[in-house]
Amino acid sequence: MVDMEMTMSKPVVKYSSAVSNYRYVLLMIDPDAPFPCAPPGVTISDHIHYAAVVRAINQILLPVDILIDYHSPHPSIGIHRYQIYLFDWSPGRQLVMHNDPDNRTLFNMDVFRSDNNLNGPITAFQFRVMRS
Repeated sequence: MVDMEMTMSKPVVKYSSAVSNYRYVLLMIDPDAPFPCAPPGVTISDHIHYAAVVRAINQILLPVDILIDYHSPHPSIGIHRYQIYLFDWSPGRQLVMHNDPDNRTLFNMDVFRSDNNLNGPITAFQFRVMRS
């Protein structure tokens, strides 16, 4: 469990298999928005907290092009999972993003992957945050 205070700043993401200067797409989502633990059969759209094209410098992923500014976790109730996904990306292609900072809800990972011809993800990480 990660304390909400620790999530106020954009996370520093290290990927040990990163290729220097290679470009990736990094996403951070909350699959539990608007409430955690949806009943079976209920589909809840993801809430996007961050989206960027990043490049690897000494295994640290640094933003090159921010698609959606970082929005720190703030679960309204209970414990929420936050997931960070990393995808291979070929420079030169414009990424299609249907959400913007004013509309972070209803993010659809499958549509994003399909629209941008992304395979994977190549890695993912999850942490949980509980409302203070």
